Parts: sequence; structure tokens; C-alpha cells
Amino acid sequence: MNFTAQKRKRTLFVGLDAACWEYYQPLLDAGKLPAMQAMVGAGITGIARSTMPAWTPTAWASIVTGKNPGKHGVYDMMWLRPNSYEFTPTNARFRQGTPFWTRLNQAGLRVGLVNIPFTHPPDPVEGFVVTGFGSPSGQPDFAYPPEVCDWIRSRYGDYEPWLRFNEFKDRDSNALIRADIRHQENQVAMAVGLAQRYEVDVLAINLMVPDHANHLAHNIGRINQAIIRTDQHLQRLLDSFQPENVMLFSDHGSRRVRADFLLHVWLRDKGYTVQKERAAQDREAILNSIVGSWFRKAYRLPRLLEYVPRRLLLSGFQRWPENRRRSFWRAIERRMPFAKSIYELDFELDYSQTRVFVGSSRSGLLYLNQIGKHPQGVIPPSEREGILAALIADLEALEDPFNGGAIFNGVHTADEIYRGPAVEIAPDITLDFYNSPWNIMHTFRRGAYVENARHRYFVPNHAEFGHHSRDGLYVFSGSDFSTGGEGPVFSMMDLPSTLLHLYEVPTPEDWDGQVHGPVFSPQLAQAPIRHQEGDPDLPFDYEQIYTGENNEELIERLKALGYL
Repeated sequence: MNFTAQKRKRTLFVGLDAACWEYYQPLLDAGKLPAMQAMVGAGITGIARSTMPAWTPTAWASIVTGKNPGKHGVYDMMWLRPNSYEFTPTNARFRQGTPFWTRLNQAGLRVGLVNIPFTHPPDPVEGFVVTGFGSPSGQPDFAYPPEVCDWIRSRYGDYEPWLRFNEFKDRDSNALIRADIRHQENQVAMAVGLAQRYEVDVLAINLMVPDHANHLAHNIGRINQAIIRTDQHLQRLLDSFQPENVMLFSDHGSRRVRADFLLHVWLRDKGYTVQKERAAQDREAILNSIVGSWFRKAYRLPRLLEYVPRRLLLSGFQRWPENRRRSFWRAIERRMPFAKSIYELDFELDYSQTRVFVGSSRSGLLYLNQIGKHPQGVIPPSEREGILAALIADLEALEDPFNGGAIFNGVHTADEIYRGPAVEIAPDITLDFYNSPWNIMHTFRRGAYVENARHRYFVPNHAEFGHHSRDGLYVFSGSDFSTGGEGPVFSMMDLPSTLLHLYEVPTPEDWDGQVHGPVFSPQLAQAPIRHQEGDPDLPFDYEQIYTGENNEELIERLKALGYL
């Protein structure tokens, strides 16, 4: 096939993280997003529906590979090591499937990538790569080719792939978002400079400030400011790169959330998980902390004044009769609902008795502890379907205590929503909570949030005020796109298929995405949709995992964002 006629045509491929029409349309109507407004007026728009889960690593793995999670194998921020209960941060080597930039390179096209999530370690590419979200800091190979690292250091100093949110714990969200905007400005400047230096045909970049603002900002006004600044960054990309075509899209949408649903407590109450008992030598310090907090809450005593009554109350605690202890815990738990379990139970699960365990904190991914699949599995293969059915029924029966509606939009098994060889490592259940006012929280570690529990399992927001929805958006504009207004609903897998078709590059046979003719100009819509050979069936590469300091640093960053 002859690609030379299309080769020098430039395409800007922009991920607008967490963008959705609910947030953006009012700003467009008010004329506050001029860069995006020009694209909307000249192109075609629609809904981009995210993967399940609607989760950055999963959605972007589908955008990169054109495949559903059952083929690329990325389900979460963390990756469950085979034959273990240990989760390790996801990286590019866990993603199965040839990425779209390799397919473009094979057709003679040069590609630049900036801040595409989970692209570390970077692939060799004809063009350049600057890794971003999901990458460990301080790595000598944060970019490709290697001289890009020197180019960035000479202009911007030491490169931070993503903002150190954990350094902002004691600062307000406004300060954090301002720093995030400055970080994004630098990434845009890098993209502009490197695109010119390497003369790329396709420039792909992910702009994440709107997503971080949605998670952290208390009100929509602050989110709007972050969106407006990101539109200015988009304008700089357009002015500098001067693309013939622009594909603007989001990996998922956004929503405001009311509170957290304490999934870990519910699983424990239902007997699906069992925690280890806390060692006797550790209980004294825990009890001391609990009673101190209780005095300060119940009697509004300052820390210095509550010391004496606390020590008097706790003297001889181990010798108290059982009825006195029961009264004590009832009084404590009126203010601190989970105090007794915090005192008695360790944060670690007893896997020899646990039937279900959970992925990262906000993921809604559940795994059955199966014999032959996990080290201390308790569920025999013959009982798997029965336990799975019971768990699904219990989850579907959960109701919103305030309006009686369902907590989850759906409770899905792996076989129901995924297709491909990676289904074998998929979570057994994926919860769809993406239109719910409730977030999912999974942590046995005590925080102030548990002290305000309502209806036992629901606690008001204390750190995260927004989360993802499944319906994002897309806007395609340029010489090869239709000006037809509203287009069909897109999946994440349709995005790379669309990008390849712009250059008449055949779509791999094993991709799950479609080429939607109506989004293209009449000439390109009539071009035949060709296919090329897909990926060979290869075993999963389990060895390329982060270890030591890299692992710990990534975990701390993900915790600071509320993902762990």
C-alpha cells in the first residue's frame, strides 16, 4: 500500500483526561473554551464510553492496543502477582499487544508521545517518548531516545513524570491544582519542542489536570478553572504543531460523589473476608489512641487535659469483667463506629479463612480466593460458581440508605465483560459504580473518616470529592473528518482504529475497535477498511515488575491520589 501521500499529514491525538459533556458543555456555551469550541464547530462530536473498570490504566491500555482488557491484561493500578496475594504497580510491560505507535511506525509514520499513562519503561519508537503518569521518578530511561532525557534536563531541570501529590498532604487542594497546572504547562512545552525536533506526523499527549481537579476540588468552580487552563494548553498545541487533523477524547468521564461505601467492612460483616487478630502487645497502643480520640470527641477535651482521665480509665482494662467491656465498647462506638474491630483485628487478612479479597482501594475489583490459583485458596473449583452467585446476589441487594436506589449499576463477572486469553488473570467480579453518588473505599487502616460512618457502611467525603464516570467525550476535527455534528458512541478501542484509518493503515485483525465511517470526510469514509495480521499468541511476561525503591515510591504516590 502507498502511504506517501498521507505521510506528512499531521495529527494531534489528545487525551483530555476525565472530560465529559456534563462539565464541558456549560463552559462551551459560555464561550470559555475557545480552542475546543473551534473544534466543535468545525468537526464531529460524541460520547467516548470507557472500559470496565473506567480506570486510567485499563482505558489507556485499550486505547494503546485497540483491545479489550481480556486481551491486554491491564485491569487496575496494581497488578496481582501470579500465585500470590501481593499487588505491584502496573507498568508498560504488563500490557499485552502491539501499541498503535508501532503500527504507525511500520507504515513509515513518526510518532511523539508525552504523558501517555503507564508507558514506562518506554518502547523504542520512530519519533520520541516522554513517559508520564504511572512512571517512577528519578529513572535514567524516562524518555526515548536517550538524548531526549538530556534535552529535557537542559531546559526544565530534573524531570518529574507526575506531580508528587504526597508532598501536598498539608496543603489545600487549590495549591495542589496550581502546581499540577504548572507541571502540565511544562509537559505541553516539551511536546511542542520535541515534535518540532523529531518532525513527527502524530503527536499524542494526555492532559490530566481536569481529572486531578475533579478528584480533589471541593466545588465545580475550581474544576472549571482547571478545565479553562487546560483549554489554553490545547490552544498552544494547536498553534505550535499546526495539525491537519485533531482527535480530542477522554479515557473516562467525571462525576461528583457524596461519600464512600466501605466495601471492606461490608465484606467482613458478610463473612467473605477474615482479618487476622491483632497481637496482644500491639493492642495497648491502639487502645490508648482510640480512648484519647474518644475523650476529645465526646467531651471536647484538649489533648493535654484528656491525658489523666484516659490513664485512669485504662488502668486495669485487661482485668475488667466482660459486661463492663461490652458497655465500654458500646459507648466508644457511638462516636467511633469501628473502634472495637480496630482494637482487636490486624490490617492483614487471614487468607486461610478469607473467600474474597479486593484490588486497589477505589477499583471495585474482587477476587475469589480459589484453591489451585492462590497460595492459601479456600474455595474448591466445584464451589466457585455457587459462591460467585451468592456474592453477586448480596452485592446487587445493597441499597442506598438515603433514597433506596441501587449502590451499583452492575455487578459483572469476568466472562461476562472480557474476551481473550487475559481473562484468566482478570478479577472475578467488577463493580460498576460509575453513575452512583457513592465511591468505593477499601482499606482496613483506620482514618478519621470511619468515625463519621452513617448506616454503618457510608461515610462523608474527607479527601476525594469526585470520581470517574463511564461516559467521556470526543471531538474530531480537521480535513479528514466530517462536519456532521453528532457522531456515534465510541469505545476506547475505536480510537486507535480511527487514528490508523486517517493514514489508511490496515487495522490489526485482533483489535476489538471499529472504524466508524460517518466520522470521516466523504473521501476517507469511502476508503476501504483493510486489515493486517494481529499479534501472535505469546505467554504473559511476569518478570518486568518494579521492585525496591521504585515500587515503594509509586505506591506512596498512588496512595496520595486515593487509589490505594
